[in-house]
Amino acid sequence: MNEQKLRYWALVAEIISGAGVLITLIVLLMEVRENTQITRISYYQQELAALSDWRNDIISDPIQTRLFTEYQSGDVPDITSEDGVRLRFIFLNLWTKYESAYYSREAGILGDNEWERMNRSICSGYSTFEAFPQYWERLLIRLTSDFTDYVVEYCSE
Repeated sequence: MNEQKLRYWALVAEIISGAGVLITLIVLLMEVRENTQITRISYYQQELAALSDWRNDIISDPIQTRLFTEYQSGDVPDITSEDGVRLRFIFLNLWTKYESAYYSREAGILGDNEWERMNRSICSGYSTFEAFPQYWERLLIRLTSDFTDYVVEYCSE
């Protein structure tokens, strides 16, 4: 082969190899997008399962059921210190799940539709604290200020 043909075939080989690299990058990008979507769905399912577990814990324990029902109705009578601790931990368990969802949203793991549902629950829960500010004040100690600032700003509108 003469030198000109050799250069021609070298150029063709370089173009083919560049196209191969480009195709590989496109396939990898598509796989990353698919894996990101799978991760989002998986995380959201885990969050829903955690909330279901939380609800099941409440309804399986008559004391917690009574406390939560009284709180939701806005009628918490004078409760014992033990019941007060139970009620605070009921809220703490729930609100740490909400906080986790907030940071997942910030990281781009939780999508718009999933976050909208969580956000409605967060604001609904926050509005019930108006009757019992002492419970919200205790939660503020255990939740991050970024999250609680968001809740107060967004849910107070």
